[in-house]
Amino acid sequence: MRRRWCWRFLCAAAGALAAAFLLLPWIGVPGAVMFPAAFFAGMTLPLFTMALLRRGYGEKSIGRIYAANTLGAIVGVVLAMHVLVPLLGLRLAVTLAALADVVLGLVLLRAFSTLFRPKLYFGALASVLIVASLSLLFGAADPRALASGVFRHGVFELAKGTDVQFLRDGKTATVAFYRQGSIGTIATNGKPDASIELSEKGVPTDDEYTMVMAASLPLALHAAAERVAVIGWGSGLSTHTLLGSEVPRVVDTIEIEAAMHALMSADTGKSEWLDAASVIADFSIGYLTPADLQGVWIQPAWVGERANDPEIAAVLAAYEATAKRDAVAMYDRGVAGLKAVPGTAPALVRDHLLVIAMLGAIGQDKGELAVALERDQGASVRVSNEYYWLARSYIPAWLHATGRVKKATRSPAS
Repeated sequence: MRRRWCWRFLCAAAGALAAAFLLLPWIGVPGAVMFPAAFFAGMTLPLFTMALLRRGYGEKSIGRIYAANTLGAIVGVVLAMHVLVPLLGLRLAVTLAALADVVLGLVLLRAFSTLFRPKLYFGALASVLIVASLSLLFGAADPRALASGVFRHGVFELAKGTDVQFLRDGKTATVAFYRQGSIGTIATNGKPDASIELSEKGVPTDDEYTMVMAASLPLALHAAAERVAVIGWGSGLSTHTLLGSEVPRVVDTIEIEAAMHALMSADTGKSEWLDAASVIADFSIGYLTPADLQGVWIQPAWVGERANDPEIAAVLAAYEATAKRDAVAMYDRGVAGLKAVPGTAPALVRDHLLVIAMLGAIGQDKGELAVALERDQGASVRVSNEYYWLARSYIPAWLHATGRVKKATRSPAS
């Protein structure tokens, strides 16, 4: 009988150890982080109460200390949420709060202690300053760990090679954007909210189907949905899908977290901006009328301070001339853009500028200029894709075949 009970005990202990090992990432790590702070913070109120009673302040002091504790909790939460975390971030806000807590403790210790020992007192103060300095210098965590959401998935940090491009502590969540290969992920508190394949040749992620269906199914069920509200911005794909329909007249997207808005408006490099703008231009200028392009490419209202950059201004001027179908301006601004935009710019941008200038020359019945542009500038303009390779090859051949080349000439851009 005794052996049986010993065996059962060993089995139960082994099961408990196995369960503890499996739950360690979800319980052990957060517990190790939270327990010391919770324990010592929870001890402050009993210690305050004991100190006041020993000093003879009576039972009234208990009510007063509880009222002060409640008021402090309210002020602390409001101050942390609306001031410290947005301005300093979670790490510095916690460090500052901890320092304030320690300084308050030292002040109260000096005020209430009947046996003051200067060496211990100032030694403790020096230790606090040293630990705080070391924390500020070496305590910054790896962004891959901060964005991993260990308490959700048990993963201590994101995989090696993950590029965390944005990480900010907001009032309601910590927002991160990271890339793993060609897939970009937006995460709040470590939970992926949206994953998108960023490569044109890649396979859409499961999240993309979900986000598109989240906008498409309501439209299928409600044929006359003129006003639509989307709660949460995420990647913007659901809002994009709704705006692609002719049914809604107004689409309001509501995002309560300012850090998410900061992610959406985060500054991008010039090359990335031009790359994105050229893709949008590729799928809009040639398919829409000038009236539809008003405010988009004709007198664009969305560019902002980017328009002050000479390279971007040159590209936008060529796009505006194309949107207006102004042949003279297309040629002039296309040529000017080729001079202003260096060869290191995205290939599609310079492809656009060359083809715009060539089409502008054709629009003025100056086929020889179009041929000269490709001949003199073609070698310095990388072909971005097979469509533009075909266009740049076909246009000179067509001009020669139809007799539109009157005489040989040189491109002014050469």
